[in-house]
Amino acid sequence: MAARGAPRRLHRLAQEGRLCALREELRGAGRAGCAGPAGDTLLHCAARHGHRDVLAYLVETWDMDVEAADRDYKRPLHEAAAQGHRDCVLYLLGRGAAVDCLKKADWTPLMMACTRKNLEVIQDLVEHGANPLLKNKDGWNSLHIASREGDPLILQYLLSVCPTAWETESKIGRTPLHTAAMHGCLDAVKVLLQRCAYEADRADRCGCTPFMDAIQCGHTAVARLLLEQHKACWATRDALGMQAIHRAAVTGQNEALRFLVSELGADVDARAVPSRLTPLHFAAKEGHVSTVQQLLSLGADINSRDERKRSGAPPTPGSFRRSGGATSWNPLWSHKPGRGSPTSHVAPPWVGLQMAHINAGIFPVAKPDGWLHPDPSGARKRPLPVGPELAAAKTSAHNGRDVVLFKSRPCLSVCTRLGIKFQNFLTGGKATQNLPCGSGVQA
Repeated sequence: MAARGAPRRLHRLAQEGRLCALREELRGAGRAGCAGPAGDTLLHCAARHGHRDVLAYLVETWDMDVEAADRDYKRPLHEAAAQGHRDCVLYLLGRGAAVDCLKKADWTPLMMACTRKNLEVIQDLVEHGANPLLKNKDGWNSLHIASREGDPLILQYLLSVCPTAWETESKIGRTPLHTAAMHGCLDAVKVLLQRCAYEADRADRCGCTPFMDAIQCGHTAVARLLLEQHKACWATRDALGMQAIHRAAVTGQNEALRFLVSELGADVDARAVPSRLTPLHFAAKEGHVSTVQQLLSLGADINSRDERKRSGAPPTPGSFRRSGGATSWNPLWSHKPGRGSPTSHVAPPWVGLQMAHINAGIFPVAKPDGWLHPDPSGARKRPLPVGPELAAAKTSAHNGRDVVLFKSRPCLSVCTRLGIKFQNFLTGGKATQNLPCGSGVQA
């Protein structure tokens, strides 16, 4: 237990609002100016937890500075505004606290208040002169922050006291409409569309539109609203040549994919420009099993090729070979091959799980626990403890045998001890005693 008058004990009393005990401790200590680990004072603690009586005691009895800053330049007013403690905010403002003081990253108390859905605190700050147009280091003003939280009443108020607050963008070109769409704040999007004059499909520095933000985060209701009221275009491309359907595949938004393809008529095999990657490539690359299944059910072409002509059936022994400088590469194996190493064409660890779920007649032989489990068909009788580096894919639908890919020599050693025959995928069947990492295993 902390000694009487110790800073830690004093901060705890201020945090808990125990005014009588704090008064007694401070009388014994003879001072109140003790800083906490982050440089915060007793005023910060009292304001953060909404103890107005403790604030008043510290300011009026011990003459503590209401503008005291911690190591992040945060004032007590920041703390009170961030937590929505209106009585503390009013008290500090009444004692002369600067209403637009800046903490680290240039956040004002009004910005902090906008992170909470407390309209009264925001109104108090604005009435005391807070400027909604000030921006933080990222270029966000108070309307940006309020759009992220999505309270329509707060947005209406900020636009009423500062009608031009919507005419802003962050340092990467994002507007409050982008922010509201990304966070799925449907009511906020409605307010912004009604009160502001954003042009349709306004893009940020990356070419991303509010519609793309809504789709890639799975907010189909917001996306539908933008289509109906804002005349957004679902086929717009970003700076990487990707459309909304590609972004939905990257983030694994199955409902959004169904919405784009089934309701809007988007091409399930649409190509990104110039990479020519399809949504199936992106979903496979990110390891979204259910998304790959969704795309295939929507008619995606499993043999679609990218700009390097990478496509083909799932790999079998001997199928990893160079041909005219191009590598046969399936969308399910869409990790970009490395260079200068025979292991550069080894499938990523999730590929076995993908293949097990997608192809008819192919059973899962790899599980997330890192074990190779018995084949449900009965061909394999015992599990192999090969560890988390296992990358497995049973391709019995293609060559009638179980094929397993390994990425490290310890895997080979384990299987050697268990009497499993090896075949090198890259060299087409050399002896296995000195195989490099990344070899095929046949059981």
